[in-house]
Amino acid sequence: MERKRGILVVIIITLLNSMYADVMPFSLILSLLEVGIVLYCLIFKRLSTFFIAFLLMSGTSIENPIYAFGDRNQKFCSFIMLPGIASYHIYCILLFADLRAVKHIHKIFRKNTEITRFTKSFLLLFLLQLLSMGVTYLYNDNGVLEIDGLFNYTVRDVLFMIVTVSIVMIMNVCFIIEKDFDRKLLSFLVNFLFGVVITAGILVYNHNYYVKQMGATKQLTCTLALLITPTMVLLFWTKKRSVWYLVYGVISILIQREYTLGIAGTWWLMICVTAILFIMCSLPVKWNAKEVVKFILVIVGIMCILRFMSKEERMPNDINNYQVQYKLDAFKRIINWDSDIKKWYLGLGDSIQARLEEVINVLIEFYHKPWFFLTGKGFGGTVLKHWGASDWNGKDTYSQVQISSEVYSVLHTGIAEIFLNAGAIGLFFYIHIIIISIKKAISKERNMWCIMGVWGILFFHQVISLNITLVMLCYGLYVSNSNTYEDKCEDIFKVWI
Repeated sequence: MERKRGILVVIIITLLNSMYADVMPFSLILSLLEVGIVLYCLIFKRLSTFFIAFLLMSGTSIENPIYAFGDRNQKFCSFIMLPGIASYHIYCILLFADLRAVKHIHKIFRKNTEITRFTKSFLLLFLLQLLSMGVTYLYNDNGVLEIDGLFNYTVRDVLFMIVTVSIVMIMNVCFIIEKDFDRKLLSFLVNFLFGVVITAGILVYNHNYYVKQMGATKQLTCTLALLITPTMVLLFWTKKRSVWYLVYGVISILIQREYTLGIAGTWWLMICVTAILFIMCSLPVKWNAKEVVKFILVIVGIMCILRFMSKEERMPNDINNYQVQYKLDAFKRIINWDSDIKKWYLGLGDSIQARLEEVINVLIEFYHKPWFFLTGKGFGGTVLKHWGASDWNGKDTYSQVQISSEVYSVLHTGIAEIFLNAGAIGLFFYIHIIIISIKKAISKERNMWCIMGVWGILFFHQVISLNITLVMLCYGLYVSNSNTYEDKCEDIFKVWI
C-alpha cells in the first residue's frame, strides 16, 4: 500500500506540473511550494530524504518551453525554472546539499567498487574540463573573448556539470551513511517510472498536447523523463520478473509513437537498442564477444534485406505523427546507401547532415589544433564550420549569437559535444560506461538499470529533469556489488505479481 501511495504522489505532482505550468499565478505558487518542500527536507530531514524529494520535484518538472509548448518564448513556471532566476536556485540548493555531504566524501575515495570508481572518474573528468576551459580562454580559441554572449554557454556547461557531479556525490554519500538507502531508492525509481507512464495516459486523455506541422505532429506537454520509460520492458528479464514492467513499457511506446516529446530521433534510437537487447535476453545464449559479433552481423543482414525490399521513399506504416515518422524515414535514408557516396549524403536531409557534420567538424577542428584532442576544449568549447552541405544558420538551428559569429558551442549531437568539451579521454569514458551497461544487461546478472540510465549521457549537459537517468545508472553500478540485489528485486516485484 505504501508503494502504491508513492505512485499516486508521482502521478499527482506530474499532472499538476504538466497541466498548469503555463497557468500563472498557480504555477508560481506550486513551484514555490515544491522548492519549499525540498528546502525543508534539506534543512530538517535526512540527506537521503532530501535527495529523493529533489529527484521527485526535478524529474516531474517542465523545463524546456520548446519541447513543452513549441515556443521558446512561452512564459511558464516550474520547480526547475522560476521567473527572474531561471535555474540558479537549483544550483544553490545542490551546493548547500554538497556542504552537508562533504564530511563524508572522503569515504568514497576509500572504497574500490564500481560506483566509487565511476564517481572518482566523473569527478576527474569535471576537473579536467575546468582545466581545459582555462587553456581555451587563455589561448582565446576561435576568438571567444571577443564574442559577446558566448561566455553564457560556458557558464551553462559549468552549472549543468555541477548539477550532475553533485547528484553523483550526494547519492554515493547516501549509500554510505544510510544502510537501507538502496531499497528506498529502488522503490522510488519503480514508483517514478510507473507513475510517469500513467500520468502520460491521463494527459493524452485530457488533450494536454499541442499540434504543429499543420496538425501533423502531436507533441505532449509532459516531463521529459517520460522519454526513457519504454526501457522498462527490459526489467521483465530480471531474475524476479514482473509482467507489469512489460505492459507499462509497451504502453509508453504506444503513447510516444503518437505523441512525441520533441526528441523523436533519440527515441527511435533508444527503441531500436532496447528491442535488440530484449531479443538478446530472450535467447538461450551465453553471450560472449563472439556471440555478440554474430548477433550484430545478423542485425546488419536484416537491415540490408530491408534496404533492398523497400523501394518507396517512405516506409509503410500507420504512424500519424509527422516528427516520429520523419525520424523513421531518416533512419531509412541512412541505411539506403548508394555507390555514389555524395548522392547518398545529400539525400540524408538537413537534420541528419547537420548532426554528422558536427562530429566531422569537431574532428577537423582537432586536426587543426591537435593539443585539444585528448582533453577537449573544456566547458563552453567551440567549433567552426570547416565543411558541410547543410545550412547551420537556418531558423532554430543555432542561437543568434552563434549564427552571427559563426562560432558554435551548443551542438545537437550529444556525442559531438562530449568530444568537443572532454576530448578523446571523455569520449572513451562514456563509451566505456555504455559497454559496461550493455554487458550487465545481457549477462547472467540481468542488471538493466545501467542501460536504462545510460541514455542520460546525451542530455546531462542540457536537461536537469533527465538526471533521473544518471541516478538509474549509478544505482545499477551500486547494486552490482551488492549480494542482496535479487532480494531487493523480489521485495519490489511482490507489489505487482
